[in-house]
Formats: sequence, structure tokens, C-alpha cells
Amino acid sequence: MKLRAIFQWIGISFLGLLVVFAIAGPMFGHSVTEPSGPIFSPAGVGGHLLGTDDQGRDILARLAAGARVSLLVGLSVQIIALIVGVIVGVIGVFGPKWIAAPLLRFTDGMFAFPDILLGILLIGTFQAINKGGTSLLADALPVIVVLAVTAWPSFARLTVTTMQSLKDREFAVAAKASGASTTYLVTKHLLPQMVGLLLAVSMVELAGTILAESTLSFIGIGVQPPTPSWGSMVDMARRNMSSHPSLLIWPCLALSLTIFSLNFVGDGLRERFDPRSK
Repeated sequence: MKLRAIFQWIGISFLGLLVVFAIAGPMFGHSVTEPSGPIFSPAGVGGHLLGTDDQGRDILARLAAGARVSLLVGLSVQIIALIVGVIVGVIGVFGPKWIAAPLLRFTDGMFAFPDILLGILLIGTFQAINKGGTSLLADALPVIVVLAVTAWPSFARLTVTTMQSLKDREFAVAAKASGASTTYLVTKHLLPQMVGLLLAVSMVELAGTILAESTLSFIGIGVQPPTPSWGSMVDMARRNMSSHPSLLIWPCLALSLTIFSLNFVGDGLRERFDPRSK
């Protein structure tokens, strides 16, 4: 077995465990927002497997809650960005020039702005409109919207370049010659050829989205307390690093392993499914 395949299976295994960990979080029996023990309790004391933080909250339960936030934000952003990006890409390839040309120029212009910078500029506006709510989705909605705005151009550009390559292949030319409409050609011939590649890129982009969400939470403008986030946990640990450096290990480890795993899986899928390499 190739080394790349081994890393891919390691990534898949870790991501599966992460999903189970996130879902099973409420079973740990500790509140993620209220104190459940003494502050800075050591690991294993009082039923806290990883100890407690500066407010006496269970670290393991908060890690699981942070995983739920990361997966919710990441998957929501990728679904929105994928749908918008593919639609824009299809219009860019097959739409009338008076629509396609300015749309593609706007898409290219989006790449001029760093994602984090654009997110910082936009998120204040969305947080002012959305006052938060009682659900995790309501708390995460501003971050989801902002990161989706920054994520869709990558899928649009990928769709354009891939469809331009595929539409000149023999199967596409034959379908067009047989009288297939553009809609039929796209939905029945081109998009099925792209599913694997889109999935592969989504995995890599998901890693970037989770990192961006954590960064925004770290600097205080992402998912707002008391909702836990790996980024806010890192910020809390940073402020107590001199006296309790171990608090920094767990959220950084969870974030790093998640990002590495997503990249391992995404790279493996891209190598297998990229139709442009065949």
C-alpha cells in the first residue's frame, strides 16, 4: 500500500472518530458553559478526564462542543459555497457573454482579498444584523455566511477550468452532436465527471474553513461565548499559558489533527478523481 493511501485511511479514521466524539459530547455529563468543578482542576480529578479550565468548565466536554461548532460551520460553508460556485461556473462556461464575462471578472476579483481580511471586514456587519439566538446554528450563522462569501469563488474557478476541459472530450462532443441540450449536457455528462474532484477539493477547503473559523474565534469576532470554539479555547489557554501551559495542548492538537486529516483525505481523492489528469 502506498504511503499516500495509508495517510488517507488514517485521515478517514480520525475524521470518523471526530464525528462520533462531537455527537457523543453531551453524554459526558458536564456543562460546556457552566462551571462543573474547581478551576484548573488536573486531569482525572473529579470526573474530569482532561481537567477544567479557568472557569471550572470541563475541557473534554468543551472540546466536543468545539468539534460540533467546527463541523457545523465547515460543512455548512462548503455546501453553500459548492452550490453557488458550481452555478456561477456553469454560467461562466455556457452562459451568454454579457453575463458570463463580468461574472467571471467579479469572481477573479474576489481572489484579490485575503479570506481572513475579508471575513473580518464583513463579520461585524452580519453580527450586527444577527443578534444571536438560543441555538448553535443561530450563534454560528454570521460566521457561516461570511466564510461562505469568501469560499465560493474557488469552486466557481474550479468548475470553469474543469468544464472547459471536459466539454471538448469525445463523450461531450458526441452528446452535443446528438442534439443534447446544454442543461442535459451539464447535468448528465459534465457534472457526474466532476463529483469526485469537487468532493476532494471540498475536503481541503473544509480544512481551511475550520482553520478560518478558529482564527476568527481566537481574535474574538467568530462564534461568540459562551458557545465553545477551538479558537476561543486556544485564546483562553494563551492567556493562562504561563501558569497552565497544558491547557493549550488539547484544542491545538484537535485543530491540527483535523486539518491534517482533511488534507490527507482530500489529496487522496484529488489524485483518484481529477478528470483533467486522465
